[in-house]
Amino acid sequence: ISLGESFFVLGFMHYLCFVNFKIFFTVISFIISSFVFGQTVEDVKKIQAPQKKLEKAIDSRNPSQQAEAYLSLGDSYFTQNNFAKSEEFYQKSKKIYEQLKDEKNVAIVARKLAQSQEKQQKIGAAAKNYDAASSASNTNYEKSVNFNDASRLISANVETKEKAVQENIRVNSAYQKTEELSKDY
Repeated sequence: ISLGESFFVLGFMHYLCFVNFKIFFTVISFIISSFVFGQTVEDVKKIQAPQKKLEKAIDSRNPSQQAEAYLSLGDSYFTQNNFAKSEEFYQKSKKIYEQLKDEKNVAIVARKLAQSQEKQQKIGAAAKNYDAASSASNTNYEKSVNFNDASRLISANVETKEKAVQENIRVNSAYQKTEELSKDY
């Protein structure tokens, strides 16, 4: 959005402010996020659906739907490489799932949170979340890959790190997890 377009949009928004506050708020959020986070119009559009999902979940006061919506927003920001924002939404999702005692989803979100933190070089926090994901996991596969990732991060020894990566390669091959396998390489 160019500066000239922004002024036009702001003028139009001033008009809409009196017509519908929700529309005004949505467009202002769009403009601010475009400038602050350097997002393209396409990036912002990809975020709008999960944001609407979150608004509906908050309105319905359904914690499970709220956690799912936060998870969806986290995923959207993660795919855009906005790891700080993805971390923020994953933390909110994880907190709600913990309150609901939903171990399966705690494990899923904790792993995604750890991956986001690892991308930001928050190694200690990422290791703790991989460990939390391992503890909350229901399957041997999930327990193993999360344990290996936590071990990889907390170890100072290069050989131990390599061993953890090799173990994840072995486990992902055995379970035919091609997407995870490609990340291991």
